[in-house]
Amino acid sequence: MNDVRDGLPEEGKYVLAHVVRDNCIDSGDPVGVYWVVMKRVCGISMAKREKMRCGELPDPMVKSFGYKPNGSGERVTLSDPRSKCHQGGDEGGNNKRAYRWESFGPGGENGQDVDYWCEIPLIEESK
Repeated sequence: MNDVRDGLPEEGKYVLAHVVRDNCIDSGDPVGVYWVVMKRVCGISMAKREKMRCGELPDPMVKSFGYKPNGSGERVTLSDPRSKCHQGGDEGGNNKRAYRWESFGPGGENGQDVDYWCEIPLIEESK
């Protein structure tokens, strides 16, 4: 078992992650048993975002999505500096870290919501 204060898994590698909050689906679960298979997705810190805005770090153009200003609700693809785009894993709002934890499907957790993680042993396919 690894404490996140001692180190993090490489980005995109699935691990078994201990979630620090209660399981919102079953409030009767005992404390400490909420483990989920997740991967870490990196974003940028608020400090790095500010350095990009000030020109101290490169601020590459990235694709983002928006809506036409005419109120039609029509989506458009834009190209904006990374410092102006907020993506999954970025520090800010409810996320206090420059990464997040994604699980299978639409779920995920903020960076600070996992305190321990474990390697998942691979099971070799039997023939």
